[in-house]
Amino acid sequence: MITYITQNGIKILHQMIDKASKELDEIRKKKSVAYSLSGDGWHDNPEFVSLEQAEQRKALEIAELNSKLADAVICNIETRNTSQVQIGSIVHFSRFYLNDNTESENIFEIVGFGEADVKQGKISYESPVARDILGLEIGETKKAKTPKGPVEYEIIELYPNWEMVKQ
Repeated sequence: MITYITQNGIKILHQMIDKASKELDEIRKKKSVAYSLSGDGWHDNPEFVSLEQAEQRKALEIAELNSKLADAVICNIETRNTSQVQIGSIVHFSRFYLNDNTESENIFEIVGFGEADVKQGKISYESPVARDILGLEIGETKKAKTPKGPVEYEIIELYPNWEMVKQ
């Protein structure tokens, strides 16, 4: 499965793999100690069994991260598209809830895998909101279904950088 990612996301993904690898090494060290402390090896050794399961989960996590890295499509966001919402876009949009006639406005950057941080205004391209607005142009609207009910999005502005947002 293709994973869209930026250069910064590649760095984050490598950090995630490094961290998980170190955690796996620690689990294996603990597992070795647990094995040697049990006279009969792994038999009737709940700590060993628990560590063995943790090792399997961590190894699977690393394999999945490496698979994402192998299947990654790198998105260049140095020159942001300011005419259409894409990965890397900094987008100002309104969200009008059709059930209760309420409206809100948000500004988010659409980011690649591993980079989402809502507090910093970054949402993943895989998030429901991003999926709904990807491909839209300034002034364009789109209706979508959300857990809160039907909504209509409108793209207000696309910015080339965060400095322009602050102005």
